[in-house]
Amino acid sequence: MSAGLTLLAIMTPKAALATAIRLTGGREKLAAKLGVGRTATYHWADNKIPAEHAAMIEVLTAGEVTFRDLRPDIFKTAARRSAA
Repeated sequence: MSAGLTLLAIMTPKAALATAIRLTGGREKLAAKLGVGRTATYHWADNKIPAEHAAMIEVLTAGEVTFRDLRPDIFKTAARRSAA
């Protein structure tokens, strides 16, 4: 690998959520920090995480899990709009 080359790790939203859960100490702790019930984190595994929670997860994980990891659909939509 040449010097200065940075590889970006791409996570699926489901993998990103699992990483966030691990980094924050478990589902219950993540849910409490977000002010939601623990069951919400199970729901998010199969559905989209609300944008406001995705942004907060990025903060809670010190950027190890990003908003873009959790909600890539928002970035695809924004890219399409700016290209038009």
